[in-house]
Amino acid sequence: MSTLEAVPTLDFSSHSNACIPTHNGHLNSAQQQHPAPRSRRALSTPLGHEGRTSSSAMSTAVAPIRTGPLGELHLLRISPWSLRVLLTLKHARAQVDVHEYKPMLSEFLIWVRLGFTSRKITAPVLFRPGQDCLMDSHAIARIVDGARAPGVPTLFPPEEDALLRRLVAHAETLGNFGRGEGMRYFVENPERAADLLLSPFVRRMPFVVSLLRPLLHRIQSKFADESREATEVRARAALVEVAQAVRNAKEVDGVRYVVGDRMSYADFALALSLPFVRIESSRMKGLPPHPIGDDFPELKEYGEAILKKHITKADVAFPPPKYNAKGQIVC
Repeated sequence: MSTLEAVPTLDFSSHSNACIPTHNGHLNSAQQQHPAPRSRRALSTPLGHEGRTSSSAMSTAVAPIRTGPLGELHLLRISPWSLRVLLTLKHARAQVDVHEYKPMLSEFLIWVRLGFTSRKITAPVLFRPGQDCLMDSHAIARIVDGARAPGVPTLFPPEEDALLRRLVAHAETLGNFGRGEGMRYFVENPERAADLLLSPFVRRMPFVVSLLRPLLHRIQSKFADESREATEVRARAALVEVAQAVRNAKEVDGVRYVVGDRMSYADFALALSLPFVRIESSRMKGLPPHPIGDDFPELKEYGEAILKKHITKADVAFPPPKYNAKGQIVC
């Protein structure tokens, strides 16, 4: 995965032999129809993920609180799908070894590690001892939440599970629509991608734009299926339901939470996906022109409030600290 795989930019400066990727970073339709049982440094980031999980994987994802390391987690620091897992990890204070997913390089190394798999490699990636690896941000976040430190509240309230899953699915639609539109724009305007994503020194190098074109085409092709499914009609329908959920939400300390009366994983997912559809924000810059979200001012207010209170510079600091079984920082 490349740094170009995500398009809008949030400026936060103010082992296993088999792998189960899911389509587009959210749970498949069978899992949505049959929910699992009840059971939880600084960077400027273009927002670009993933994932498919199995029933057995989801039963693990909602298991009771466990102790001991979860395994090996690879996160791409420019990806909102990885950021969701990072924020869940820091909330849960769970024990897991975190590695930075390096664009192109990590994709190749993971591909080799998985036996030259034909599957698409996308971050985040979780290798669990003696189990299949996962490349599904939602499933990974549930596993991390299930291993949260004692006393830490869950981000997945079981009594609101159906609503949470539906809102996370909408976040996937918005993210995939925005990424598809952004990649289309960048393929047509590679010099704009260079201006947004490369340093001035690199931009001045000869043939940079020419070299950038095939990379842009590769990324567009890699996520073509997700982009085709996330049509503008579906994205607008998702915005309508999310806006209704925000209007129905109870305000707590100036913030509306869409699931219950406190922060949930759905808030992380939505706040990091809304920039894909141009919900105007003082933290965003360099967006390509797909402003379908501008018709929903309540979402601008909601997203800004979540970003300000829960997704600050410190919250997305990388690498995250390591925690012991009691949730205490050890380094």
